Amino acid sequence: MRTTKKSFPGLGAKHGQLRGDRLIWFFSEDWLVLGVYEAKEAVDLNGDGDMQEGVLHVHEFASGQTRNMRAAASFGGFISSREALLAVSEFQQGMDLDGSGRIDASAVLHVGDMVSGQLTGLAIQGEGFVDSKGRFLVALSERVRKVDLNGDGRLSEESFHLAEFALSQGLPSFIRGDCDGDGNALGITDAVFLLSHGFRGGDTPPCLAACDHDGDGNVIGVTDAIYLLNHFFLGGTAPPRPYPECATRTLVTDADLGCAARLACP
Repeated sequence: MRTTKKSFPGLGAKHGQLRGDRLIWFFSEDWLVLGVYEAKEAVDLNGDGDMQEGVLHVHEFASGQTRNMRAAASFGGFISSREALLAVSEFQQGMDLDGSGRIDASAVLHVGDMVSGQLTGLAIQGEGFVDSKGRFLVALSERVRKVDLNGDGRLSEESFHLAEFALSQGLPSFIRGDCDGDGNALGITDAVFLLSHGFRGGDTPPCLAACDHDGDGNVIGVTDAIYLLNHFFLGGTAPPRPYPECATRTLVTDADLGCAARLACP
């Protein structure tokens, strides 16, 4: 068996080597998400005044940058190309994260922007996991919430809830690349539709976010059309998610571009 020794700047105390005392939560061609143990590094990484936790770090391969999310958290999955669902421990973080007025052993769900490092609390106690369509499954404790969530008359179980993150922000499901809104991203037809809109006064796309084929936050006729054609016919990079399946997963800029209508999205 051959092994490759990979260096990740910022992840090692001396040489940036990824050592065996780090817990890898997620690995893909774009991201490495892992927990770095404070005791091993002899550094307070989340600012709570001690060195007892594993603190979430992310490494982006494209930029080569490593970011300390400053949170004692578990990783639930990506809900967009840069945002992830995190469960942050109140006890390990040393903070009341859900506004209950107390610090207990519960975890509170947050959305973490892996590029900016910003954490947004959802005020939901529990663990969460994201599926391939951008929905997240949350396990809520009846005992912690003091609510009978499944109607059995007891407060002793965990109840599972399924939520769609992007829909909660008002953005409908779509397929990136489906610029004409017919429910398919077929390359030529969608690219021609976008070019016709940009240069011949053709119909306005029903969902501008779906026309941002390269995910740069702008819809520019030539650039986005060429990007889609290059993917389909020259093996170029695929559009960012949601692609190739319809989903609610979004880039930060998708909400700004918006969708004027709900699409024929399977």
